[in-house]
Amino acid sequence: MRIPALGRNWAQPVYQGTSSEQLRSGLGHFDGTEEAGGLGNFVLAGHRSGIPSPPLRDVDSIKPGASIIVSTPQRITYTYTVTRISTVDPTDVAVTAQVPGQPSATPTKALLTLVTCWPAEGHSKRVVVEAALVSSRGGER
Repeated sequence: MRIPALGRNWAQPVYQGTSSEQLRSGLGHFDGTEEAGGLGNFVLAGHRSGIPSPPLRDVDSIKPGASIIVSTPQRITYTYTVTRISTVDPTDVAVTAQVPGQPSATPTKALLTLVTCWPAEGHSKRVVVEAALVSSRGGER
C-alpha cells in the first residue's frame, strides 16, 4: 500500500489479521472485512507509535482528497480517495462495518478504512481515515 501524503517513498505491506505480529511488520487487514477493491469496507489497522518506524506515525498528514493506493498480488492497483477523517472511541467498532457507522446496511460502494491510535503516544481514542474507491487497473496476464 502507498499513501503519497505520508511521503513520496512511503509504502507498507498489508498482512492478513491484526495481531501484534502483523502490526509490528506493517498494516493489518481486519478479519471479516472486504478485500481490496471489493464492494464493502476494506479495513486496515496500523501503529503510529510504540514500534520502530510505525507506519501511521504521520497519519495527521492525510487530508480529505489524498490518495491511498493498494496493489495486490494479482497485479491489480486500486486507488482510493480520502473522504473523511474522524476521531472515535476505541469501542466504536461500527467504523469497521461493511457500511461504516451502519452495521446492518448493505454495502453499495467499495471503501477503505484505516484505523490507528490517538493521540500519537496514547490509545484513548482512534483516528479513522475513510476513503472511497475511485479507480482500478491491471490484473494477471
